[in-house]
Amino acid sequence: MNETMTPAERINAAIALEQPDRVPVAPLFIYFLAHYDGIGAAEFLRDPDKQVAAAERAFARLGGWDAWYAVPGLSTPTTLKFLWPMEVRVPGEGLPEDAPLTQLHEREVMTPEDYDAIVADGWDQWYAGYYQRLYPGRDLRPQLRADMRRTQETLMAFYQRWEVERQVPLLQWQRLVVPAVEVFSFGRTFYQFALDLATVPEKVTRAAEVATEAIIRRTVGSAGGTRGRKVWVSGWRSGSGFLSPRQCAAFVLPNLKRLLEAMVGEGITPVLHFDAEWTRVLHLLRQLPAKKCLLALDQLTDMYKAKEILGDHTCLMGNIAPQLLALGTVDEVVAECRRLIEVVGKGGGFILSSGCEVPYNAKPENVAAMLEVAREYRPASAKT
Repeated sequence: MNETMTPAERINAAIALEQPDRVPVAPLFIYFLAHYDGIGAAEFLRDPDKQVAAAERAFARLGGWDAWYAVPGLSTPTTLKFLWPMEVRVPGEGLPEDAPLTQLHEREVMTPEDYDAIVADGWDQWYAGYYQRLYPGRDLRPQLRADMRRTQETLMAFYQRWEVERQVPLLQWQRLVVPAVEVFSFGRTFYQFALDLATVPEKVTRAAEVATEAIIRRTVGSAGGTRGRKVWVSGWRSGSGFLSPRQCAAFVLPNLKRLLEAMVGEGITPVLHFDAEWTRVLHLLRQLPAKKCLLALDQLTDMYKAKEILGDHTCLMGNIAPQLLALGTVDEVVAECRRLIEVVGKGGGFILSSGCEVPYNAKPENVAAMLEVAREYRPASAKT
């Protein structure tokens, strides 16, 4: 069908809650690209050039999409270890060479005394020491510096080729932002962190405040590099699948609000990658900057309830279930995509996507169907 917008215009219209010429589509592709291209995950992660080449071939073979949710070439074994504040095991490093994807290993690395240390020493100093404990006996910093130089070159080349030349925007700029509460939950283990919220709530609150100030400085301090960009902010254990609505309101929302307001004030579009269940606290997200954020949800959150609560406030993105892409039929994928477009896409403010990442073993015909529905389907309900 005829299109009147570029992919960038379509994405930006959706974020502003305007009605684009059609619902944009932007699945999250990482390990699927390796599997689809016939590359092992270990080889894929070690070679950013192969990630970029696999992405180019997938885009051509599958008919294209409107934005890069994750930028190929930025995920290496070392950058992944620094991305997550818990032990990361990757294919060939902690996992068998032929393992299909990365795993996270939860263990108690952070202690209750660390809350006081964060306040006394500052977040940046504490965080550096935390990673030495997370990977004892290994200094990953030299390799990280080398990887970061290479991935920065990859990012800029990818930006030039796609966002500048092809008007296909990047929804990820460099590393994602991990809020303090998420770090605490990973570092303490969720069980211990849940106890901390009950036994030392004041310490958790104060440490999170100090950490958030440092995270804000790090995120917006290089405004020349991030201004006008779209930057991931992760949320997993901050939602109602792990915390009660009261805990979310007390421990999550205040610092998240400060962080996002600071980002928006510097011209950054926060891409809220919120995994797990958030349905019970969606109403709290109305306190975040309106028409300035992109909220990506996976299949555990009720997207239709999200439309009811946030449809006039925040652009929604998601949430085709990974099990549907891996195990479902083309007809089932088409039906769910059409329903999302008809209901959540009505009036604008919606980007069709996978619920979190497209699984590595997704059926290519199902992925192609999801993309084709977005490109071709124009329900009357989505135009009003």
